[in-house]
Amino acid sequence: MRAWALLLALIAGPAAWADAPLPPPEPYFFITDSRVHVTGNLNRDVVMIEPTSGIDDRWEIPGWRRNVHPSGDGRYVLIGNPGLNLLSYSGDPDITVIEIWAAPGELIGTVPLDSLMNPDDLQPTTSHYLWIAGYQWEGTGWRFLTPDGQFWFLTPDPLRLRRAGAGR
Repeated sequence: MRAWALLLALIAGPAAWADAPLPPPEPYFFITDSRVHVTGNLNRDVVMIEPTSGIDDRWEIPGWRRNVHPSGDGRYVLIGNPGLNLLSYSGDPDITVIEIWAAPGELIGTVPLDSLMNPDDLQPTTSHYLWIAGYQWEGTGWRFLTPDGQFWFLTPDPLRLRRAGAGR
């Protein structure tokens, strides 16, 4: 009987945590594979980016952000939805799901949900909707996959979003 309970917990556990509330904001620091330093500073309410070129080129994005993805050289940053891959969707197809920032801290573009997919195709979870499967910097832009199986490529310079084929 215990074995069945353990097996059930292992199978159902990840699904149960998928809609768990996000943790409260906290300071963070990470270094990307390309050596860009990213710091979420709660005291100053900013995200600090230190590009690979060095400390003299450090720049900031106003507001603490949870979902930060710098370009390979740190001159651009993709800010994803605060709910990470889950979206609290109210029916507004124009909801912004991605922001693109450039050094020295200028918002250069936004991506509304309906430019990526039909909001009717969002995959529901218990309390939210799955809208993306992750981001990855690839050479000149970010590549990501939406739940409808489409790969996308977003370049910051020039700012351009294009479909990059089907996934799965």
